[in-house]
Amino acid sequence: MNRTQRSDLIVSYQTHAGETGKNNEDRFTVLTYKGATGERGGITVGVIADGIGGNLAGEVASKIAIDSVTTTFDQAASKAYLDLFARAFAKTAQTIQQYIQNNADAEKMGTTCVAALIANRRLYTAYIGDSRMYLIRDGKMKQITVDHTWVQEAIEHGILTRAEARTHPNRHVVRRHLGAKVDATPDYRLQLDEKESAGESQRNQGLLLNPGDIILLSSDGLTDLVDDADILATFQNNQKLQDTVDALTLMARKNGGTDNITIIALQVPNYNAKPNDASARTLSSAIALVGLGIFSLVVLASAAVLAYYLFIATPVPPPTATSTATQPIPITFIPPTPELTTPRHTPTLVTPLPTFTWTPLPPTLTPTATPTPPPTTAP
Repeated sequence: MNRTQRSDLIVSYQTHAGETGKNNEDRFTVLTYKGATGERGGITVGVIADGIGGNLAGEVASKIAIDSVTTTFDQAASKAYLDLFARAFAKTAQTIQQYIQNNADAEKMGTTCVAALIANRRLYTAYIGDSRMYLIRDGKMKQITVDHTWVQEAIEHGILTRAEARTHPNRHVVRRHLGAKVDATPDYRLQLDEKESAGESQRNQGLLLNPGDIILLSSDGLTDLVDDADILATFQNNQKLQDTVDALTLMARKNGGTDNITIIALQVPNYNAKPNDASARTLSSAIALVGLGIFSLVVLASAAVLAYYLFIATPVPPPTATSTATQPIPITFIPPTPELTTPRHTPTLVTPLPTFTWTPLPPTLTPTATPTPPPTTAP
């Protein structure tokens, strides 16, 4: 893909190590690319990786994830976005495995990863672990990812309520992540309703976004310490997106700052982007030339009418007669210049949106047994 300097979205982000004095093991990136022909706007990719393993291992794993996503999309020739996510996640797991082979003390290293891609005003997602993504629309906020944690599985089995899960001692036990000898398949569920099946949630990929919609990505350093209601209220109380992101970061720090805090917010602006289409630009240029031609004709016609009234239609005084008889002056009828009209409406190019075709993916395995916490280290 071809990189661009800026996104056509409103983009804000922030990262902070927190208040415990530990290293910031979070890594993130926002990538922007040129959109496909006929699509509105460009392509924006936001990614957050939250490292697991402590010391230097966690930040190495999260950096590998960000580098893998960046390289995969930079070198991509196709627009099969979900396939590109799968490729990047697999590359991350493979690279981590190779690193562990050369560094025995990094045996437990790994990372979570949450990624959003917006192209042609449509949303595509992929994630693994407990870093989250939210959709904020029409004054409401909805978590559209599903946590891969022990407490989430307990909620799904009816063992815990969501309120109990927030303070449960196993709330940081991650069941899936990118690391050695684990399944690196990302979760493609874009969950708009908790009652949806896995297949129904996956079919939401390519969700059309509305002007004003906000996609929020964050590590658990925010969501563990600031509840959803306070996150939404902060967005509603700030006009600028960056001010909101900064306020949320500060709120998590004031509430304890027990983990690294990383946030990315992507907002669809309240205007329609122009299609990235050479034919549209050509037609616009043609319309401009036609308008210039019509304007020139109007000017010429106006000059002709003015000349007519000044030199032809002005009465000529009769010559002085030498006899008492008055000779009639011959009158020649000159038809008026036809009125030049201009079209009432300028044609507007309407480029149809490309049809999104979802490729069925294998549903995410949902455990049926009561979850038991494994010895996975929390991010």
